[in-house]
Amino acid sequence: MPKPSSTRLWTAAAVRLATDLRPKNDLLERSQGAAAALASVSGVVTLSPDGDRILVDKLQDKATQADDTGVTFIPSVFNSPHLVVVHAPGWHPVVQYPVAEPNPAEPVSLETVTLRLEALAHPVRCGCCARWPARPAHHRRAGPRLGTVPPGGVPPSRRAAPRGPAHRAAARPATSGTPSNRPAS
Repeated sequence: MPKPSSTRLWTAAAVRLATDLRPKNDLLERSQGAAAALASVSGVVTLSPDGDRILVDKLQDKATQADDTGVTFIPSVFNSPHLVVVHAPGWHPVVQYPVAEPNPAEPVSLETVTLRLEALAHPVRCGCCARWPARPAHHRRAGPRLGTVPPGGVPPSRRAAPRGPAHRAAARPATSGTPSNRPAS
């Protein structure tokens, strides 16, 4: 009996995570120390020259302390290529990093990049990004404002409106007339 796809997915993820852990442990414990182990996590994670700070080169300038609590590094097969650093006062910092791909991905063609950028610059998408933070709205209200329709649907303005109690009664399933489900007189 074949394994369900989710089981295969998690089995493959476990193998990749274990494969990622071994060389990092070797770097940390046996050969080159913390600086090499941090560099193997990501090119943006380094150890300061004096060896008492972990530096993560991200866009924001922030700092946190992990003197007593330490830092947790979590490998992930699902967030590639993103490195995520989370910290809050009173909590120990967490760094979630992508596990190296077993087979590096093929370079993306210029045509594919161009199509992706055009999709990002689509007027409807830009309208959503501009309007929703200012005035959140349910998709049923936002759609007509943006000139969109539901997938495979008819614009709300062209749908037939319900017409009171008779319309609701017509939508009920008909009874078969057998004694067990016939309405009482």
